Amino acid sequence: MAARVIGGRYELLHEIGRGGMGTVYAGRDARSGRACAIKVIREEAALSSDARDRFEREARAPGRIGHPGLVEVYDAFAEEDGRMVLVMELLEGVSLREVLGSDAGFDAKLAVLYGALDPLAAAHAAGFVHRDMKPDNVFVADLPGGERRVKILDFGIARDLGSGALTETGVIVGSVRYISPEQAHSARKVEPPADVFSIGVMLYEAATGALPFGSESALKTLTNLAAGNYVPLDERVSGLPRALVDLVHECLAFDPSARPAHAGVLRDRLAPLAPPTLDALGDRATRDDAEPGWASEVRPVVQTPPVPTPMEGARSGRRAKGTSFVQMIKTVKVALRGGLQLPITDADRAWLDQRVIVSDWYPFERFEWLIALVHAHLMGGTDGAGVKMGRMAAEHLLQGVHSGFVKPGNVQRSLQSLPNAWTRYFDFATVTVTSTGAEQVTVRVTDYEHMSRVHELMLLGWALELVSLAGGEVTEHEVVESPTRGDADLVVWLSFSE
Repeated sequence: MAARVIGGRYELLHEIGRGGMGTVYAGRDARSGRACAIKVIREEAALSSDARDRFEREARAPGRIGHPGLVEVYDAFAEEDGRMVLVMELLEGVSLREVLGSDAGFDAKLAVLYGALDPLAAAHAAGFVHRDMKPDNVFVADLPGGERRVKILDFGIARDLGSGALTETGVIVGSVRYISPEQAHSARKVEPPADVFSIGVMLYEAATGALPFGSESALKTLTNLAAGNYVPLDERVSGLPRALVDLVHECLAFDPSARPAHAGVLRDRLAPLAPPTLDALGDRATRDDAEPGWASEVRPVVQTPPVPTPMEGARSGRRAKGTSFVQMIKTVKVALRGGLQLPITDADRAWLDQRVIVSDWYPFERFEWLIALVHAHLMGGTDGAGVKMGRMAAEHLLQGVHSGFVKPGNVQRSLQSLPNAWTRYFDFATVTVTSTGAEQVTVRVTDYEHMSRVHELMLLGWALELVSLAGGEVTEHEVVESPTRGDADLVVWLSFSE
């Protein structure tokens, strides 16, 4: 089948990832033959002035900064239907997030962070504050000839110090676990020391495996941040040079003026303490047989985690109840028997063939992989398809094994059952339901890191179907906050009639 062409020249080969703003594809420039990553902003997002501003910043910042440690933007344009398109270099490699989660030593992690400081220093010198420095936005790129380079991703929420535009008051911009105290208070006037603070958080995490202010909830994290409450680095781990410990503590200073003034200062002070190259990472960051990927905050649509065979219940980490898997596994098996070609390995097939004990717990990563597979390859991959998946799941489970959560004729009471229903399927995060009127509720899911877009849509669909099963009708609804848009929580507002 011929590849879809956009902008008259760019071929969309296959989807790499999807986020709250849009979809990213591996592609090819038909004129030059060059491989590229193509980000297509969703039509509804394109209508937002904030989305347009983010798009323009992401398109212009790398060119204005002019450093090879930023993702190169080849082209940016709007389609006739208003959708915005960004064409960038296609990267191979690993994010710092993956390095931190691997068995790489501290020297390797330190080398990656040191490598990020030169492009960040260039950004600061050019008048930009990134405002979202986190492990997902630091990428070790494998270049031709075996060379490596650390690149900084996603300048979509960067602050241009030369611009008069200001962020809306009261809006937290950036990842809660990595932002500075002043950015948590207001992102309107943050300066380069805010990015230095974020680097300090990552240095602390690289050394200890823990976040200095991170807690079981975003609110508690912000409370710790506001109080400057963290365990000193040298009380968490021993054997680090005193100069490095002191430098990390300076980066984490509550007062911005007490930190290194910008990334260039931090780079120069860290240089004697960090490995000079990325050799500490060992072999190439990506497998030779891996497909090229585009690294950002969006998650791959289908990402296969390690496969336990035979299937074993999870004893730690984020977990999902076996009840959540059964119907989706059946659906995938029916599709395979019908001859549908799905991107799964023999190990995946072996996993699908294992017996699922509905009362047991399994790795949540497996649940995410399964819903992404169904969404992308069986349901069409659209937002509407994700909502429909949630409706179907609720219809199946709330008319069967968990029918007790539906209170016929009483929508409000049925919606109040959502916190208890959540605990039947997942053993992390917290759900609260607040009545905002006789026929209105706000549903909030807190402390849910790395929420996939598909799961967000399914949770919305679940709530919508629950109203229907209780005999009501949703008259309005709005996703007020969304992790895939950069918020800490998922917040959905519903208005209904009975």
